[in-house]
Amino acid sequence: MAAGEGLTSFTKPGIGRGLAGNGAWDLAAFQEAVRRGVLPQRATLMPGSPNLH
Repeated sequence: MAAGEGLTSFTKPGIGRGLAGNGAWDLAAFQEAVRRGVLPQRATLMPGSPNLH
């Protein structure tokens, strides 16, 4: 639906451990969607600052 509206990319802030509802499973879900070919948009996934070393 988003692709039909012309959406070609999006940003998902806050990926990482310790962030409400945005754990490593979110990253895995995005990777799986790309692998299966069901995510045609380009995603910029941004780790939360507590996850940066």
